[in-house]
Amino acid sequence: MKVYRFLSWTNIEYQGSRNELRNFEQLGLISPSYEYLWPRPNIANEGANTFGDEKVMNKFFFLSLADALLVASRMAEINCIIEYDLPEEMLRNHIGLGYYGNLQVEFAIPYKELFEKTAVEQPFYTREAINFYNAHLYDPNIEQRDIYRKLESYLPYVSQNGIYHECRLKIYPLFCFKPNQAQALPYEQSLTNYYIDITEQIRNEREKRYNYQEALRNITRSGTYLEYYDQSYPRNKLFDFNYPIIEEENISLTRTLKRQ
Repeated sequence: MKVYRFLSWTNIEYQGSRNELRNFEQLGLISPSYEYLWPRPNIANEGANTFGDEKVMNKFFFLSLADALLVASRMAEINCIIEYDLPEEMLRNHIGLGYYGNLQVEFAIPYKELFEKTAVEQPFYTREAINFYNAHLYDPNIEQRDIYRKLESYLPYVSQNGIYHECRLKIYPLFCFKPNQAQALPYEQSLTNYYIDITEQIRNEREKRYNYQEALRNITRSGTYLEYYDQSYPRNKLFDFNYPIIEEENISLTRTLKRQ
């Protein structure tokens, strides 16, 4: 099943995904999101969503291409929309809501699971690095750990040259991998206003046909701004309600983007 993620470039690294963008566009690699692998803990996925505090490194995706495109088009500089094909079971297990001016369906996929289910190759050092980092997610002394120094010794084994990791721990390249089902969708900065218009039309039609926002709140028993929600919300119900609606939108919008 296809999900979507946008990658942005800014001159302020903590506001953008420069490393991730460069590694995907130039090397075809998936790499950690910008919140992770700073020399000091800098986990920032604390926005309004139904996932709670992070306990492992995750990567977030939108179910709706229209939602991803609209949020992306409101950013300063967007360079890439990733379309990633992920197993349905994975998505069912990690579905939730995020608040981006309104409620949107998104997924918080553990990076380890993403690697294990989608990497073309699975070198020993990547698995070991992910396990280590997950165990020390908020550790300010991570570079002083014995295992960290062992991981540094694996860097010569990394097959890809030129992996970008500005402002990140030296072991960052160990986490990067080539996915089996990911591609960049066309995105033209000059068409930003068009993207905003067409995606708002799609979302307005969705609301009109399905009373969409209220339906999401009812399933998750949440407030308008996710100021509260039922932590045991039925994930399968949320998935089954959204999938046929959003899949139809995604197919139509993908065709439109390719024509443009």
